[in-house]
Amino acid sequence: MAKNSVLISLVAAFALLTIGCGGGSGGSTPQENNNTDDNTTIADTTPPKITVASEYNVTEETNSTILLTATDESNVTFSIPTVVNFSLNNATLTFSAPAYKYNGVNDYNMTVTATDTANNSSTKFLTFHVNPIKAKSSIVSTGDKNLTKNGDVVTGPTGLKWLNVDTGILNYDDALKYCEDANNASGYRMARRDEILNLMNYTKGDGTNASLLEDEFDKFSDKSESWALKVDGKYFYVNFASGADGIDEDKTTERSVLCVKGTVASAHKFVADGNTTIDKTTGLRWTNMVFDHSTRRAIEPDATSLNPQKAKDYCPNGYNLPDIAQLRSIVDYSKNEVNSTIAPTGITIIWSATKDTNNGGIDKNYVLDTNNSIISTEETNLTYFVTCVKKAN
Repeated sequence: MAKNSVLISLVAAFALLTIGCGGGSGGSTPQENNNTDDNTTIADTTPPKITVASEYNVTEETNSTILLTATDESNVTFSIPTVVNFSLNNATLTFSAPAYKYNGVNDYNMTVTATDTANNSSTKFLTFHVNPIKAKSSIVSTGDKNLTKNGDVVTGPTGLKWLNVDTGILNYDDALKYCEDANNASGYRMARRDEILNLMNYTKGDGTNASLLEDEFDKFSDKSESWALKVDGKYFYVNFASGADGIDEDKTTERSVLCVKGTVASAHKFVADGNTTIDKTTGLRWTNMVFDHSTRRAIEPDATSLNPQKAKDYCPNGYNLPDIAQLRSIVDYSKNEVNSTIAPTGITIIWSATKDTNNGGIDKNYVLDTNNSIISTEETNLTYFVTCVKKAN
């Protein structure tokens, strides 16, 4: 009986050993199914995600480059439609900003497409805002000839570019459109009157278009006036011979037009300093006029009874009667307003030291009329208001 028990035990142990080593058919089938699941490929259906910003600010007439990027598990390529001012080199997008359009749209759009190796794609809409070059001071010295002529374009000391072309004579609306359409609409606009006045040479005085710098603007030698941009609902013009400006209520009057390209100068920054005002833009210090509305006279100083000769003696030590270019600098031409601290309400006509030499021998000086900030000339035997000026310390 003992031998039989040992034999049975050995057979049982052998059977257990065989099963544990995987020799039976029951353990092989599940292992084969697992191997099949591990080799299954999952299709890529996820598009790339473009990660660049949506909006950009670009200065006019400069190039802006952007390195396009996207997140994806595979390589990504970029593409854009064919659009003027845009180009793409691999992942580098370049935008060549055109000139700023003062009477037009200055936003430029581009749709970028990103595609991965599985042919999944996504798009992103980009906007480029074109900004004008930072404004420079609009005030230059009287008769400043720092102009460069290149073909039909004249470049001035403040960076403005002018068209020296024969425009003929046009009414205001046609003149405005002419400048907007000029040179294939590449940023030209009708000039503001302070910009045109900066071209004037008030000291030349030979009686023939003495004010306009006609050596550079030879196409305007037979023109007498130019329209200037409308401000506050008023239609302005500038006279080339006298260097004066004015308002015409009839916009159908025909005149030539000066078209310019560049940034409109920003208003000057004035800071009160006691009984004077400092212009931070030009560095000039002005004496403030105080107006007594009960007597309708200027007080502190009483400058209503002065002609230009007396005014020169009246100005405090170190101060002078301003020339017409300096006097124009107290005008905010974007609003058609004279600085109210220097010349408060009630002050009307202000003398300048600049003589008018194109008047047939009559003794006249240029003045600033605070009503619409118009430049004209007056005989020097008359009496008007005075402000004095010097360089700020």
